[in-house]
Amino acid sequence: MESMIGNREMVGYGYNGTPFYDDLPAYPFPAIRYKENTPEIMALREKEKVGGVLISVSVGLWLFLLMQIFVYGPRSLPNSFSYISREVQLQRMIDLQVNPIHGLFSNWDYEKKDWKKVGWFTPPNPFLEEEEEEEEEECDD
Repeated sequence: MESMIGNREMVGYGYNGTPFYDDLPAYPFPAIRYKENTPEIMALREKEKVGGVLISVSVGLWLFLLMQIFVYGPRSLPNSFSYISREVQLQRMIDLQVNPIHGLFSNWDYEKKDWKKVGWFTPPNPFLEEEEEEEEEECDD
């Protein structure tokens, strides 16, 4: 088969994997090139490679910029991610006693309104800090 195609380059799978040059409507691109490789053609192929890389990089950059503008929009977080909203949500979950046995609030003492002392896992109490600040302000007056 190599003797039949000569110095031409195989560029596709072809008809049933055979490297024949045949124009069929079912396989519009032949498996081998029409002409043999010459130094002029090889120089053109090297130029095609460099131009193709530059074009693909520039197209990729433009697609990235257009997607940032029109698809994703500005990178602002919803109001529910603010610190105040998270505190309100935490207080609501405490009031509703969400997962009091195995969840996050299994470490919440509902009588003292503070976290239970459980070693290294004890988080700070955001509600207690506000009350302490208010008490300090009252003492200063």
